[in-house]
Amino acid sequence: MSKIKVSIKNIGGSDKNSTELSKGSVNIVRGSSSSGKSSLMRGIHLGIVGRADKHEDEVENLHLDDRSSDQALLRRGASEGSVSIDFDGKKMSATIPRNGMIKGENSNEKGVYTTMLSSLPPTKLYKAVMDPDADDPNDFIWVMNELSDAGKYQKWHDVLHSLDQEVSSVKMRFEEWKKSRSSSASKQDELQSKLDEIEERGRARSSESGKEIADVNKELESANRTHRKNLGQFTELGDQLEEVTSANELQMRRITAAQTQKKIAQSKLDEAEDLLDMDLISPDMEKLDAAVSAAGNKVERYRGDSHSPEVMAAIDSYRDSSQGIEKDYPSHAYSMEVLISMIGDNTALQAALEEEKSAKSKRDSAVRIYMDTRSKMGSAEQQAAAARSEIQRARADKSEAERAMTVDAGGVAKMESDLGKVKRVYEASEKKVVELRGKLKSLDDSPEAKKDEEERRSIMDALRSMDTSTMFEMRFSSLQMLPNQTRRYTESQGEAIFGTGSGKARSDFVNGLLDTSVPDIRSRIIDEIDGGFLADVSATSAWAAEEADKQRQETRRIFNEVGTTLFERLDVSPINSVSLDTNYNLRISWSDGTTTGLAGAGGERTIIAAALLISMRKAYTPDVPILMFDGMLENLDSNSMKSLLDFLSEYAKTEDIAVVASLFDSSESVAKVSTR
Repeated sequence: MSKIKVSIKNIGGSDKNSTELSKGSVNIVRGSSSSGKSSLMRGIHLGIVGRADKHEDEVENLHLDDRSSDQALLRRGASEGSVSIDFDGKKMSATIPRNGMIKGENSNEKGVYTTMLSSLPPTKLYKAVMDPDADDPNDFIWVMNELSDAGKYQKWHDVLHSLDQEVSSVKMRFEEWKKSRSSSASKQDELQSKLDEIEERGRARSSESGKEIADVNKELESANRTHRKNLGQFTELGDQLEEVTSANELQMRRITAAQTQKKIAQSKLDEAEDLLDMDLISPDMEKLDAAVSAAGNKVERYRGDSHSPEVMAAIDSYRDSSQGIEKDYPSHAYSMEVLISMIGDNTALQAALEEEKSAKSKRDSAVRIYMDTRSKMGSAEQQAAAARSEIQRARADKSEAERAMTVDAGGVAKMESDLGKVKRVYEASEKKVVELRGKLKSLDDSPEAKKDEEERRSIMDALRSMDTSTMFEMRFSSLQMLPNQTRRYTESQGEAIFGTGSGKARSDFVNGLLDTSVPDIRSRIIDEIDGGFLADVSATSAWAAEEADKQRQETRRIFNEVGTTLFERLDVSPINSVSLDTNYNLRISWSDGTTTGLAGAGGERTIIAAALLISMRKAYTPDVPILMFDGMLENLDSNSMKSLLDFLSEYAKTEDIAVVASLFDSSESVAKVSTR
């Protein structure tokens, strides 16, 4: 039976502690409150996990990176804590400095989920089993998302899928707009033919109505030709100007997007270079700790001693963990504050408590700012390289957009001036036509002339009411685009934007921004619209969904492969298998032949949680020969405890790993490890 040697320094409440864990056995860590049980187990957990880059939420939840709060892992007043775990010629270790980055050697970040089941602070697995979602208690898709990149790809798919659905709707509207334009053109030709027929009837009448009417009709015919010519020139030049303006607006958006990205990248580069050049000054912890201590002394002085030792002990315990209790159990915190207010000098005590809270907050804030800065310094070189690459890409995009500008500002100004001149000529010719029509109307008041004039007026009203717009507008609510971000495209530009085929998956684009937040994802997609991203959104959405599912399925396959075979070798196990169905819902096969999801109360739930942890360790961190259960045994009755320990003992022996479980024992003032 080989040993695992563990050494911790300045972790939790322990300055130094060394012990040996026996592989193939359940190692019981016995001790009273504050004896160091949890310090030992949390220290081992830190040694396994090391520095977290992907699972910060769970690390923060378990306080594995905590140096300053009431639940800090680093011992109060210590400059650095350390853990080393030696087994089978291998070594895992971690250091947690008061100021600086956590460092891990041979650590495995996934171990934050797979090697520890704790009730306080509660691990995610503990909460999922003991306090599940009432509406969907068997949903364990989080295991797949957390232990792979599935969740990140799913985040992208969610954004892309919403956009894809909206793109389909907008594209349909675009096609209807194109058909409407085509129909309008045909209708215009038809109506113009009717106008020509009316003009021809007028000429025929004028030849029989005398010289004066014939002369006016001839002059009107000439004026109509001139008016149509001028209208055609005005319309053509206007369409050209709109197309040029739209094309330039498109390129200007590309230039603006490139400038924005360059500005952001330059800011990141400046920050990285500043971090690389700076001398990091650690906060004056002695001064900050002294302020907290002084405020604590005032609290002690004003709190009085009129209550029993038991009540005072409860108040002391609450004060040590007040911040965590306020966050997790606000009603209990309120009750304790009421109790405290009843002791001693209430006014002075409340002021002292506020001073103590403020001093702690100031100390925690100083440490947090320092740690954030130090953490950024650790990745500053990588950040600088990425920023330089982004700046280079933005410059290239800007240059390409500038070259693609169809007409420069001077050319656009000339087109606008020419359009103004043509418009004045067109309006003058239209005025001439109106005058001649009025004159002709006064000379020819025959019923036929009146009928033709009514028909002509009706046709002109129809022509004016037609939609002859040459620009199509689009704005995507799924990307939360603002009104001023509305895009205007000509028909040819719209066809290029939407594309004609199925598009291609922009995998490099997504992978390069995999850790980006949802608002930033939307912002980057908006910048890519003019580059044809809408043509690729469907393929990219499908690819992101496939990647998420691929990651989940592979993670699920490994989990189920372990969970359906592992327990066959455990004679005392009440569970035959643990698995996730295709919807990632929990399925447990019991030795009595039944299959359930989450079931039972404390004892049964604890065994389920243990089985899940066993499967997760074996599936995802099999090289770590340690499983820990902190605060799990105290809540079980004697029969349930025996069943769980028998189960864990056989598993430890079968897999040759060390199972570690804490157990409250008031007779042990210092944590003591023994094998079962």
